[in-house]
Parts: sequence; C-alpha cells; structure tokens
Amino acid sequence: MLEKLIAEKILELQKQELSDEIRTILKRNILDSFAGICASLLDTSLIEKFKHYTAFFPDDHGVVAWGTGRKTQLIHAVFMNGILGRRSDLVNTYLSPDHMGGNHPSDNLSLMLTLADWRDLNGEQFLRGTAIAYILSCAFSDYYNPEGGGFDHDAASGVYTALITGHILELTPKELIEVQRMAGAMGLNPNQAGVGVITDWKHCTYASCAMRGVSAAIMARAGLQGPVDIYRGEAGIDRFLPHVSSFMETLPDLNRIVFKRWQALVFCQTAIDTALELHSRFVQLDITRVRHVEVWNYHMAMIQAGTPDSANPMSRAGRTHSLPYCVAAALLWGTIDYNTFSDEAAQTSTLKNIMSKIILHEDPDMTTSYPLKSPCRIVVHSEEGPPLEASLEYPKGDPHTPLSDEDITAKAESYLAYLTDKQTARDIIRRIWSLESEQELRWFLAPLQQEISHGEEAHSDS
Repeated sequence: MLEKLIAEKILELQKQELSDEIRTILKRNILDSFAGICASLLDTSLIEKFKHYTAFFPDDHGVVAWGTGRKTQLIHAVFMNGILGRRSDLVNTYLSPDHMGGNHPSDNLSLMLTLADWRDLNGEQFLRGTAIAYILSCAFSDYYNPEGGGFDHDAASGVYTALITGHILELTPKELIEVQRMAGAMGLNPNQAGVGVITDWKHCTYASCAMRGVSAAIMARAGLQGPVDIYRGEAGIDRFLPHVSSFMETLPDLNRIVFKRWQALVFCQTAIDTALELHSRFVQLDITRVRHVEVWNYHMAMIQAGTPDSANPMSRAGRTHSLPYCVAAALLWGTIDYNTFSDEAAQTSTLKNIMSKIILHEDPDMTTSYPLKSPCRIVVHSEEGPPLEASLEYPKGDPHTPLSDEDITAKAESYLAYLTDKQTARDIIRRIWSLESEQELRWFLAPLQQEISHGEEAHSDS
C-alpha cells in the first residue's frame, strides 16, 4: 500500500542528517517566505476579520493567530496563519520537472511556525521539520497533477500537512499510515477557486487543507483509524488525480524552487519584469496614442493568468493572478508592491485604459520551452513612433537568475520594517541564518504575534 511506503519514506528522512547545502537552501527559503508573511500583515482589514474569528474560539492555552495578539484553538490558528502565508502572494513556487503538479513550498512555513508555537520547538527541530515539509510538498507535486483532474493544486496538501504534523508529533509508523488515510478521507479541494471569477478564497486553499491535515494527525495520535488503500483503492485518491507510477524514488530538487520578487502569481513574474524594462520609455508616451500592447507568453501562463476574467479582475487575488493587470501596472508605475493590487489602485482610469489595450498571445515556441524557461515578450504599438519591445526568458528569482542572499535579506528587512524597529529586524534575520543554534523561537514568532494596528506607514524607528 502506498500509505505504508510513504510512511517508511518519512522515517528514512527523519534519520538523515541535513547537509550544509540543504541547510542553506532551507534558510534562504525560510527568510524569503517570512518576508511574505510579514507583507501579508499589512492587510489590516483581514486582521480585523481574524479578530472576529478568534472571538468565537478563545483559548488561553491555544496558539496565537498572527496579527491579532490573541490565542485561539490550534486548528483555527492554523487556518488564519496559513492564509497570511499566502495573502501577500510573495510565495515561492515549485514546478515538477515531469510536468505534473506544482505547489508553494513557502506555505509550509506558516504551518511550521504555528506548530513550533504549539510544540515549543527549538531551531534544529524547526529546521528538520521544515526540510521534511518542503520535500513532501514537492514530492507530491512530482507525483500528482491535481489540476489535470479538476482539483485545486493544493488538493494533496491535506495529506502532506498531516504527515508534516505527524513528524512533529513523533507519530509511530502505524500512526503515520493512519494519518494519511484519515486526511485523504476528509476530501480533496475542487479547483473552483482557480477558475472563472478569482476571489480571495484563492489565498485560503492551502490553509483549509492544513486544518484537515493537522486534525488528522491529532486523530491518529488519539488512536483513530481511516479507510484502507486511501490512494490506490477503488475510490482512492489516485482514481481522481492524474499521477505517475512511482513516489519519491528520487528526492525532489529544492534548488528548482522559484522565488518571487513581486506580489503576484508566479506565471506573471516574467511579464512584470519585461514590462518594467519598458517602463521608463512607456511613460514618455502619450497614453491616448498607444494603440495596443501585445504580450506574448507560454501556454501555462495563458491558462493561469490570461483567462477572459483576467481582463476585469474583481478582487486582490484576481488582480495578482491577471496578466493584463500586472503588465499594465508595471508599465504605468514602474514597480509592483502591496498597494498595486488595492481596490483604489484598480480604479485608476489610466490603468484601466492600458489594460483595455493589452492583447495576449500564446507563442508556440515559448510553450515548447516551458518549464525550462518561462519567457515573455511585450511590444507596445504607438502612433508616436516605432514599437517599444522587450523580452526575457526568466524572471528575477528563477534558479537561472536567482535572488542573492543579500536580495533576500533586503526583502525581509523591508517588510519587517512595518512590524518592528530596524535593529530588531536585523537581529531576527541574523538569527534565522544560524537557526540550528537557537534553543527557542519566541524571537522569531514575536513580530507576527503582536496585535497589528498600523496602516500603510512603516514603524517609526525604521
């Protein structure tokens, strides 16, 4: 049975020492993902909703829901904190080399930090748990293609978050088998969040799966059992999700993870960078005399961010997942930040004008080159002169053009500035780079656990 095989793989991973290379990769990912969580805490309207949520489930012995300063029951903290791991859209992305699935490994940082708060983990325990979390999430993407079956790309995360929690709880081999069975029996997320009108539930899909995963792990610890053959049985997961024949015969390459420079869908990153190449020349044009803007892209970018609804996105998530919106914003403003996707920014008449002139094309050669490359070409046609043109094969943050350690540090500093003073921010970052030596993680959690009441202004000491 596959659940037994996967349980055995977990036990093997638990015994392995982390190499220096893996430790460096993990710390880069942790710091980059932490920046994304800090950026999400700019969303004070969402934090207010969380305060109402926590009022239903107060628990003095529970876990803090980030931004609220309030403790709540573990399962609900997992959900709220999981949303904040994705809300800013500064998430990293792993795409399977075999063209199967994909995931955001950075989602796992929210889960791991919440579990660290619950179980009082030290730095080494946290680092090892994060290694297993990243390997599992990427391995499930190598094995499954949920979207090919009409399910959300996070569909399998209910299972691997159960295994991650099972590792933290030090479950027995039998319990690691049962945790998968119960998590799988709780169901798979349909892809309704990712098709048609994109709402902000798109930021909640992993979080909702993690709630079930953590619940399943606790159930297994309590001795409950799930249905046998949850993967390959008559009504098992494999019946619904396209998959390949072997699971984790080769460990996924975490060097393949793409970091984001911009708060938008991974399939919009190259287009944004390409549009930024044109910004200085574009703003010199008379916008009323721009005839149209052609954007050439590969198939996956088109089906993920070039749908008919992308021309008129109605939510923050819809805007971060819209090629026309991202290209127009980059051409017009010369940067992408949190405010780019606000309701106020979306109502800008000039932005709407530019969006109306964007024409999306799929380029067959670009499609063939994906996923080794994620190219984009933009051509601006104006009555004022010859076309403006730029093209790129990779976004900044792709393994071919990676963010440096200094880039990641600066990214984290910029978003921590909204939560704490400059010196504290630098101290937190320094300690993340030497995480294995830390005996406790209260310093790591502190910026997230405070009650957030700021607007768009940075900390006064920054």
